[in-house]
Amino acid sequence: MEDENKKSLAFTILILVVIVVSVGVFSWGAFINRGTIRFIGPTPFSVEIFGLEKFTCEASPCETSQKIGLQDLVLRKEGYRTLVTEVKVRLWRTVDFNVELEVIPHLENSTAFPTVESESKYELIFDINKNRQKLVLSNDINEIPIVFFPLALKNAQLFASDKYVFISTVKASYKVNVRSKTSQKLLARNLDILDGKWSLDGKYFIYSSSGSPNLSVIDTEKNSILPLTINSTIDQVEWIYNNKLIFISDQNYREEANYQIKLLNSKSVSEFTFAGYDPESGIYKKIESFSELAFVPEKIIATTNGQTIYFQSGEEKYKLVLKKF
Repeated sequence: MEDENKKSLAFTILILVVIVVSVGVFSWGAFINRGTIRFIGPTPFSVEIFGLEKFTCEASPCETSQKIGLQDLVLRKEGYRTLVTEVKVRLWRTVDFNVELEVIPHLENSTAFPTVESESKYELIFDINKNRQKLVLSNDINEIPIVFFPLALKNAQLFASDKYVFISTVKASYKVNVRSKTSQKLLARNLDILDGKWSLDGKYFIYSSSGSPNLSVIDTEKNSILPLTINSTIDQVEWIYNNKLIFISDQNYREEANYQIKLLNSKSVSEFTFAGYDPESGIYKKIESFSELAFVPEKIIATTNGQTIYFQSGEEKYKLVLKKF
């Protein structure tokens, strides 16, 4: 009898242990082993935690509690491209996720066309008193020096924006900040530049040259040249915010994940593609392709925030409406 009581007690304890462990495991998975994702962005938008949950955020921020670890997300909003990404959920922590969806680009005829202020003209002249060469504004009758150069820069090419001047010679190249009146010698030389444009903050200079069918970018901070696969003219590219480059091309391309593309050497006979390039990451990203344009788009002018691109195709003027990409 005593043995039977012991067996019953042991069995009861075993059952209780199983129940406690089960409750603990369930509680760990359902309530404890979790973190919070907080979504912040223009509402409404829908969120799918892949394979787990779907809901709509009507107000920002909105939150969801999920198990820790990597969670796959699918975010959707009418008129915007679907975003597929992931977020790492941390134990008992709240992770903020900024929802930045891309507008599906659309083309509109434009009666207005933004004007571009004429760029300042500069020239190199010899200063007799200093016995050195100096950079001055072309229309400055007083020939006030912006910077001096110890040696004469022969056969120099000058490409200017309102803040910077790129000077290219056979032996060296220079970046001049006309506001701070400073110069930086670059490694690039003998580039034989046809045309070029500065990025808004002066970090990058994109140029075309007689030595290559494709464009190249000079990174003035790293003092290096980035060869591009963009086969376009300088009139078909434009710098916007965050040092992003917008360009138009009739090149074929191979599509990759998240609208990334790889430009090919062959040409398309049916469409022109607007795309973006990030020199920091080296990524090319498709914006949109159009087959209804009869002539090669040119004279691209982009708003500095990158939300609208104006261009001309033949006699027609257009604007491409988009958000940041």
